[in-house]
Amino acid sequence: MLNACIYAYLKRINYTGSLEPTLQMLQALHDAHLRTIPFENLDIHMGKKILLDQPSLWTKIVKQRRGGLCYEVNGLFAWLLRSLGFEVDLLSARVDGFDMEHAHLALLVHLEEDWLVDVGFGYSPDQPLLVQASFTQSCERGINRVIQDGTHWLMQWWNGEWHSAYRFTLTPHEMQDFAEACIHHETAPGSYFAEHRVCSIVTRTGRKGLKDQQISIKSDGEEEELYLPNQETFLAALAEHFGIILPNPSFRSSLFPAP
Repeated sequence: MLNACIYAYLKRINYTGSLEPTLQMLQALHDAHLRTIPFENLDIHMGKKILLDQPSLWTKIVKQRRGGLCYEVNGLFAWLLRSLGFEVDLLSARVDGFDMEHAHLALLVHLEEDWLVDVGFGYSPDQPLLVQASFTQSCERGINRVIQDGTHWLMQWWNGEWHSAYRFTLTPHEMQDFAEACIHHETAPGSYFAEHRVCSIVTRTGRKGLKDQQISIKSDGEEEELYLPNQETFLAALAEHFGIILPNPSFRSSLFPAP
């Protein structure tokens, strides 16, 4: 019997469908997750250490209705999937030139075939991707594929030509294997996540993305850019577009010039 934490998670992502661990259920959960839980790094800029244990992740993402980095959202999604009867491995991926091991956490779900599952990449594919060499999948927001490159696999997206998002192997990992890379993202000089406040979420008609004082809203092929001149408009945008409410936030540094 499922416990209250699992039901609360399903309610958090507005999922009311089947609880049988099938491909159709995996696809529906993946879609629901992308449209309700944002990819975001705000804790880094409020001086809050990212905690990767399951109770802390559940409290932040489900109870506090936040999002998180890949380690957080994919890590907690793995727990949900396992609790619902899926067999799931944590995969290590290299991003941006493939220079750092464990730079990204993705999931491998074993059904009759293996599926790459990723709800924590910012520009995640719409659906799980079949881990089969050069099998191209058309999704609502684009075309993706997984291809084999020697002992590694590449997750790619199409934009007139194929671009590699990240490189990964099928070796299973534990959550503690990602702790050092997570600290790097939080604290290293030059770390994108340490230097910029970001948030993104998929919508029914496109995508919303925030970076520092700029928010981009893509809908039905049209794009609108909004400038956030002060912290009041920044916090209002988080609430309106991403469902994130930060009570009495204290950021380590201000994006905004003093009045």
